[in-house]
Amino acid sequence: MKHFSHILFLFTLTLGAFSCSDDDAADEPAIPIEELVVETLIPDFGANDGLYVTSDGTIIASDFGTFDNDLQIGLGTKVLSVTPEGAVSEKAAGFVAPMGGGTDSQGNFYFTHENGGDYADGKVIRVTPDGNTTEIATLPGWPSGIAVDANDNLYVANFVAPLLHKIIPDGTVAVLAQDDRLLGCVGIDTDEAGNIVTANFYNGAIYRVNASSGEVSLIAQIPNLVENFAIGYMTLFEGDIYATGIGDNKIFKVTMDGQISTLAGTGTNSSDDGLLAEATFSNPNGIAADTARRRLYISQFGERALRFIQF
Repeated sequence: MKHFSHILFLFTLTLGAFSCSDDDAADEPAIPIEELVVETLIPDFGANDGLYVTSDGTIIASDFGTFDNDLQIGLGTKVLSVTPEGAVSEKAAGFVAPMGGGTDSQGNFYFTHENGGDYADGKVIRVTPDGNTTEIATLPGWPSGIAVDANDNLYVANFVAPLLHKIIPDGTVAVLAQDDRLLGCVGIDTDEAGNIVTANFYNGAIYRVNASSGEVSLIAQIPNLVENFAIGYMTLFEGDIYATGIGDNKIFKVTMDGQISTLAGTGTNSSDDGLLAEATFSNPNGIAADTARRRLYISQFGERALRFIQF
């Protein structure tokens, strides 16, 4: 399985901060797309994998860390919490290459770790609001991204196995879908109908998985991406899909009917702020939306930073 190593030195991070009331945000007129800008919230950010934004605007970021070719695993150990104002604190520590993340209705945060090395299995961890951590499941393959639906069901993507797992609130684990197209999926979210949307890190395909039947269907295939370094993570925001082109240094927007466009990034690997069409990214990886404040956060695996786009 060593051939996977050259694709693992990427993964996601991003946090965010912005302060305003929901009413204020709703009252502000929409900014024309050509006037939107990319800004840096935190340079030299301490996490580089999955991002999640809670209802109060707190950004939670997992740090996969630098990929070690000899150990075949990331060297990160922490999950960080960032306030809307940008203050960083430690949410969980002492883990192995934490990835992904999502919260349930009780405020519990979930992420995966111990993914890689022997490619045999990985763990799903729960962090309670008061900071207690518990291992709730061991899944085969390389469990990666996590999404949580409105009923507190967890859906776990898989980096090296063609599986999508479901974990219900009582801890029961089941395979919702087994399909070769799902091998390599990392980014994952749920849509308004409760179905799962997930993106393939290797080839840039984005799929919908029916939450009842497990049927897999293609939403879009982003063309001409760097092979085996295609999409880091993805998120749903106001009915559209936003995905990080980790190898292409771009952010893509994909509609649910499959229309693909470049939202931001020239393709140059650097970290220049500015208008969407002029800004640059350095291996953008994690991505998450603050829906109340209409802000999209992006983490970088290359030049570590937490970036954002204010809509």
